[in-house]
Amino acid sequence: MISFVVQGPTHYKSECPFGVKVGETVVHPDQEFTSQDCVDSLREFYPDCEIIVSCTTGDADTLTGVDKTVYITDDMLEHEDNINRQILSSQAVKYASNELVCKIRSDMIALTDDLLPYIESRIEHERLDSHKMFDEYVVISNWSTDKNHYYHPADFLFLGTKEDLQSIFDIPQRLGRNWQVGPEQYINLRCMENHGFEKYIDYAWLKKHGSNNTHLGQNIPPRDSYIQDWWKVFYSNYYVIDLGIQSGIMSKKYPERVTTNPNLINNKQWHEGHGKYIK
Repeated sequence: MISFVVQGPTHYKSECPFGVKVGETVVHPDQEFTSQDCVDSLREFYPDCEIIVSCTTGDADTLTGVDKTVYITDDMLEHEDNINRQILSSQAVKYASNELVCKIRSDMIALTDDLLPYIESRIEHERLDSHKMFDEYVVISNWSTDKNHYYHPADFLFLGTKEDLQSIFDIPQRLGRNWQVGPEQYINLRCMENHGFEKYIDYAWLKKHGSNNTHLGQNIPPRDSYIQDWWKVFYSNYYVIDLGIQSGIMSKKYPERVTTNPNLINNKQWHEGHGKYIK
């Protein structure tokens, strides 16, 4: 059994400038949809799952097929920042009744049951004890695990044990201009701190280049020793699967993000990187 935590706003509009067909699903430009699509698709392909909707827009009461609903309201924010909504709504993994949990965005839908192999069996690959944060691998997506961004695992989906996922999101909210990095980086870096991995973080690099709310790393990388340690952390804790065909999951907001991309680490490249950094 698995619990899905559907996190984010209830209503969405496709931001894809052109129509996209993935399997039998067609998403048109500017198409409007709700997270009911997400819930219905999970019920179709994972009928015995628990579904928890963690809503940031206060309008999930009309959704059907939901086991639990959690509301994140603006008065819970320590600072007005969308990443804080993401953190708080993702913390709903603690309400899961099952040991295995998958946190996905509310704009995502299941196309198939292709997550089942990752649900029914553990991922068995060598890991470095010195760089291990989680009890088991946490499955993430290739979008947007960018090769040229550091401390930057994708945040589209997280599939793992309840305890491991709680450790990812049980982090401080971002305050003001503190830690102005991309949301993926902020969540991962705070998670690393939770696990006592400060020695693997280049704080001088963060302080110098983290002055804007952007994704760091594409221009000036951290010092080399920190790069080596980051990839050891990455390949010891996160396992990448591809959105779309491999995972059976896609985003209706970004439906074009179902293919491989030369800037991203996809499943094949994960295995190549694992062989390089985990020795």
